Amino acid sequence: MPTKPTHAAGAFATAAAADRAANELLCRGCDPARVVVLVPNPVGPSPEGGAIADVPGVGTVATGPGPGTGVLDAVGVTGLVGALVGLGLSEVDAEFCEGALAAGRCVVVAAAGVPCDPTVVFARHGGYTRGVVEATRPA
Repeated sequence: MPTKPTHAAGAFATAAAADRAANELLCRGCDPARVVVLVPNPVGPSPEGGAIADVPGVGTVATGPGPGTGVLDAVGVTGLVGALVGLGLSEVDAEFCEGALAAGRCVVVAAAGVPCDPTVVFARHGGYTRGVVEATRPA
């Protein structure tokens, strides 16, 4: 029986929007160890304590310090989807993240639920989730 996903993911057009969403999650009490920002095609070096990795099928991806470095470390072993599933995303949401990064979107992954709903925060900062994409597809 598959385990229930413990994290939600949102895609953003810009790194600034993703950063604003991540900062709001942290200000609302989300554990910094459970918020990951992934940025495709970074310009310049990774932030102090962060990481940069070449992700097959996506390109170069950067993350700040914290759990994102573990995600990028695991990419070489499990691939990006496997690394994100290991973090707590469903496989479908992990595939959504991979596609968003490949399309040049920034991704924020955060623990779902307490103390706030990350999907509401994502929407407030212009982010969208897999469910939003599916709901807006023509029938």
